[in-house]
Amino acid sequence: MVIKLAKVTLSVPDDLYEKLEKHKDRLNYSDIFRRAVSEEIEKIERRGELIEGLIHHLCGQLPKTEDKERIRKEEIERFTRKWGTPDHQGNDEEASHNFVALLKKQKISLGDRTLAELEISNSRSLTYLQEQLEKGFGKYDINLYDKNLELLVEYFKSINFTIAEEELLQDQVMRYVLKTYGSQGREQWRELASKGYHYFGLFAADKEDRVFIAYREVKPK
Repeated sequence: MVIKLAKVTLSVPDDLYEKLEKHKDRLNYSDIFRRAVSEEIEKIERRGELIEGLIHHLCGQLPKTEDKERIRKEEIERFTRKWGTPDHQGNDEEASHNFVALLKKQKISLGDRTLAELEISNSRSLTYLQEQLEKGFGKYDINLYDKNLELLVEYFKSINFTIAEEELLQDQVMRYVLKTYGSQGREQWRELASKGYHYFGLFAADKEDRVFIAYREVKPK
């Protein structure tokens, strides 16, 4: 029995071609191609055309691992140019805009006096803050904060940051006010909440980043 073999021409990127040439004595191109294509055909036939089409569609829409790494790197470089080296960075697969969560804490001092302890993150919440302001929420009274913060707020406004005030939730109180995490922080927060304490944070945000400026405490009457 004579089996006719068809010839197939393949195109590969230059960098892959160089690797193929480097290891050509150890690679059986025909066998590799045959096995790989057979496996893909088996998947198509097992899944059906519609499912296969869906998977291909998703692959075309969702970023690949190498794309995510490139976006992460570009985001870290952007943040560093703007604010300096981040103190913390972590993977953030749910943040589809950059795939990395960045954080930097920065004291703003004049001489030996600390005016503010900023916490900067690449949380893109400008749209949210603008919507809150349009609905009548998020408005702030700078007179309720340290007088020296007025100059800092005016600076952020001059570079097109949106300024808004938000009531801090449990995790935010633990993060910005108590600066204590875990069970100890939750216990402290519950005690304050049970006594009727409320906390509000003053934030600045643009299309790329969010800055915590300061908080104010509202004591129970």
